Amino acid sequence: MKKLSLLIALALIVTIGGVYAAWNYSQGSAASVEITREINMAQVNTEGSKGTISATPSNVAFLVDDAGDYHTKLTGTGEFAITFTPNAGADATTTANGVKMIATIVVKSTNNLKYNDVVPIAHKDANTVDLTPTGPSKTATLTVAQILGCVELCDVRLATKAENDAFHTVLKDYTIAITISEVPA
Repeated sequence: MKKLSLLIALALIVTIGGVYAAWNYSQGSAASVEITREINMAQVNTEGSKGTISATPSNVAFLVDDAGDYHTKLTGTGEFAITFTPNAGADATTTANGVKMIATIVVKSTNNLKYNDVVPIAHKDANTVDLTPTGPSKTATLTVAQILGCVELCDVRLATKAENDAFHTVLKDYTIAITISEVPA
């Protein structure tokens, strides 16, 4: 039995010694890792306008005159110089060429006054003027003659000074509003 105990003890020493007898040193290359990320674009904002349109009047005036026998006639003189100025960030074509522009002419009234139950002035159904018929541009001209082509003054006879004054009072309630804008795509 002594021999058997000795054999068991030696077996345990060899087994335990074998487990603890290994020296481990980590000397090989480090394990690598690959990291990937998607490339995203910064937010694109297309809310800003591509430019501004300005209009500079040159001797612009509208006048109700006597067409003969005291009948009303709308006349006028002058023109507007229209300029498109591109904003920073506008595309290269717009910056170089400008935009197509139209003028929309509307007659507005504050109180809808009438002269002898007649509206004294109104815009026609065809109330737009193509300012750039040949294509995009940075400049254009809008003449008073073009504006007058879009409005109608009622033909009334103002035979007395009192009638003239009454018509003038009603007419002051009306304005010609001109909107210059880019032609919708």
